[in-house]
Amino acid sequence: MNLAMLIPSSAIFIKAAQWAINLKHDTSQIWFETEFFEGFGIILLQLFLSLITFGIYAPVAFAKIYMFVLSKTIINDEETMKRKQLLAEFDFGKLFLVVWGQILLTIVSLGVYLPWAYCRIVSYYARNTYLNDQSEE
Repeated sequence: MNLAMLIPSSAIFIKAAQWAINLKHDTSQIWFETEFFEGFGIILLQLFLSLITFGIYAPVAFAKIYMFVLSKTIINDEETMKRKQLLAEFDFGKLFLVVWGQILLTIVSLGVYLPWAYCRIVSYYARNTYLNDQSEE
């Protein structure tokens, strides 16, 4: 039953991202620039790899989906004619250790460590996310 829900929810995620990440503020416009099947394929591949490894690969799969969404999110400033792109770069070995280490600490502490684990994982993602400027030519 759960596997049957993953495929339609992946398709809905791609369409929702294309709809939700389409904003305009002052002279800046932000949009999600991807083809449906490209995004759908990335998500399905990562979900499949997570399933066949019984969830062990899940932190890396989430990071790869996160990197894909960021790389396809474009920020265009019409006033300065600059095009910016969000990017993320991860050391997947370190990411794997950080996430699974936090999960183990949360289990050992019977859930008391959960807020700190959440903050550590989110800060790891934030430290590895940046904005790339690309001049419009």
